[in-house]
Amino acid sequence: MSGPSLTWTWPSPLTKMEADLKFTADPGTASPYFLATQFGLVHADNTHVLGSLQEDLNGYFGLQTQVKGSGGKGVVFAIWNATNAVSGPTSTCGAFDGEGVGRQCYMPFNWVANKTYHFRVEHTTGTSFRGYIADQSTTPPTETYLGEIQAPAGTAGIGGSSFQWLEYYTTAPASCSLYPYVRALWSRPTGNGGSVKPVMSGPAYGDAYCQNSAVTASGVNNYLEEGTPGTISTRLMVAKNGKFVHPVVTGGKCGGGGINADGSVVDDCALLTRVVLSSGKIALQADSGYYVSCPGGGGSTATASTRWARSAESFTETIVAGKASYQSSGGKYLTAVNGGGGALNCNATTVGVNEQFYMLDNKAPSATVSVSTKSVDQDGSKAIDGVIDGYPGDASREWATAGEGVGAWIRLAWSASTAIQQVTLYDRPNLVDNVTGGTLTFSNGSSVAVGALPSDGTGRTVTFSPRNVTWVKFTVTSVAAGSANIGLAEMQVR
Repeated sequence: MSGPSLTWTWPSPLTKMEADLKFTADPGTASPYFLATQFGLVHADNTHVLGSLQEDLNGYFGLQTQVKGSGGKGVVFAIWNATNAVSGPTSTCGAFDGEGVGRQCYMPFNWVANKTYHFRVEHTTGTSFRGYIADQSTTPPTETYLGEIQAPAGTAGIGGSSFQWLEYYTTAPASCSLYPYVRALWSRPTGNGGSVKPVMSGPAYGDAYCQNSAVTASGVNNYLEEGTPGTISTRLMVAKNGKFVHPVVTGGKCGGGGINADGSVVDDCALLTRVVLSSGKIALQADSGYYVSCPGGGGSTATASTRWARSAESFTETIVAGKASYQSSGGKYLTAVNGGGGALNCNATTVGVNEQFYMLDNKAPSATVSVSTKSVDQDGSKAIDGVIDGYPGDASREWATAGEGVGAWIRLAWSASTAIQQVTLYDRPNLVDNVTGGTLTFSNGSSVAVGALPSDGTGRTVTFSPRNVTWVKFTVTSVAAGSANIGLAEMQVR
């Protein structure tokens, strides 16, 4: 999936291009990320044809978390439509294997966060280009020759446009909040030993990007980042009069504009992700990835329109008697106007009843799960993993029984008495297995009837009088005709 990118335009052709890359947040080798600088190549007549990556005269270099051939960290140097490649002393060169036609040179390279790595590509003779990487943390810097690649006939140098990008290059996670956090600093590229400097015309975002992607300037250099920078949990923020805080739907998404405290329906827009930042402060993120923000540190209305958590999106959370207040970086508090029913402001200087929010956290992930039966790799823990998905999507993210229908059950238990007042049930997303009725029973002997679960992927929320329990059990009492393996995509308890 495409992440954020930067575009640079060169004023004249080059014989050499260089750039530095430093990761400040390492996503780990289990996360398929690629941070690269793509460079344009020019014809002998100094033209550069822009088109698709495969049609262009283009090459790239960068660092990957899972380099070809090793599964671990590595470095890559490549040119599309190249005709030949010769390896360096420790690299391997060969043809592309899934991104068009071209040649690439790659090698394991155990890069480390907070170290700077210097890339250099040089036009040598004819249509030949050489790639190098240097570890700047050593004295002198340790440079490695990656190989020489023959570009298409007529190629005469480096130029046109360059792109610096961040890419998650395999199947995307089920939701934006599940992207592992990555942050890296790309230097402004330079040409011909620093004598030529490009002009930036970005940043830009891919067609299918997460809103928690960002490009942030640092002088003439730029940070690229994606993912959620901390530990997370979802919650409902309930104002004094019982209204939910929720971002205003903008362009069909939860967020991108204002945020109110007037919700009366528990839906995806009312579910905010509580992100614990490395600073210890809290950020609140909407379903689509936008963060709750106090522009300028506060003093006016709050918004939910930024893609990253910076100072204006960071809050000091204080919890007293089960209610939370949120103080902005500017010392202002989030406040529900008139106790709810209107806008969410960020202008209060003290904490009163309108600045206190009852937090309904999802308590399901902390429970011990037991089920009537389970299919292979679809056990009960998948119903409380925080991911609402299942076949025909990711079947490993749902609970499915082994041929059960009526009578199937799932039970969540806690080691201590837990206060709850709401359960949300998400049916399996396939169009065959559908729960049409059920019963919630509780450790205190009470029970609540549950109607049919929606078959469109949305949840059914059942709200009841608050009760302290040590377990809750959902039993299926009726199913749609043809149901073969009843189950749940997710179960949330608040």
